[in-house]
Amino acid sequence: MLEGNVVRPDEAERQVLVLAGRQHGAVSWEQLTRVGLTAGWVRHRGTAALTKAIRPDPALTRSEAERRMVELIRAARLPTPETNVRIDGHEVDLVWREAKLVVEIDGYAFHSSRSSFERDRRKDQELRAAGDRVIRITWRQLTEESAAVIATLASALTRPARSRR
Repeated sequence: MLEGNVVRPDEAERQVLVLAGRQHGAVSWEQLTRVGLTAGWVRHRGTAALTKAIRPDPALTRSEAERRMVELIRAARLPTPETNVRIDGHEVDLVWREAKLVVEIDGYAFHSSRSSFERDRRKDQELRAAGDRVIRITWRQLTEESAAVIATLASALTRPARSRR
């Protein structure tokens, strides 16, 4: 906690550990939300700055479509997904692990060949077999039907995922 303009050593250490954990993937944004840090339940001076520093960065996306999708998700105040991570043996564009929800952003330029079409279907099948739900969103849907995209995501995020057997 701040005393005057100085952070007490124990509070500074806690904040640095939380930040380091987030940056190295040891602590997820969702875990921090559960303990109240990102939800504003922890009311110490400096918490807002720490929260801003550890918020997932849309710069971690690889394409304009992914960046737009993350911005759209944030604007709708939906939970922030992890981006471009490996799950169930596949790299995915967006994932909400607790909801077992994967979103893939498909631009026609990168997904128009027979081989990419077949690879995408195989990936979806393997993710579903592992218990994940997969939603594919096209560039046109993202740019021209953004309200429908958000409605679909909101519905999927509020609907409980089936437990794996």
